[in-house]
Amino acid sequence: MHLITWLDTKGYEGSWLSIEEAREYAPVLMETVGWIIRNEETYVVVVSSKDDEGLVGSLSAIPKGVIQSMKPISDI
Repeated sequence: MHLITWLDTKGYEGSWLSIEEAREYAPVLMETVGWIIRNEETYVVVVSSKDDEGLVGSLSAIPKGVIQSMKPISDI
């Protein structure tokens, strides 16, 4: 199990904003907890759910360029 902290994009599709309001936008810091099932040079694949038959769910493929940290936590 790992705690992965990473930056995600933030968008806005509402009504028009002032340039000052738009400048306040920044990426969002996210946290994902799960099992790393694939660790490639440019990305990791993490799942947050698995069953006793080998099926997995809640899958995320996260580019390493946006990962701030990957910390192991105790297995449950």
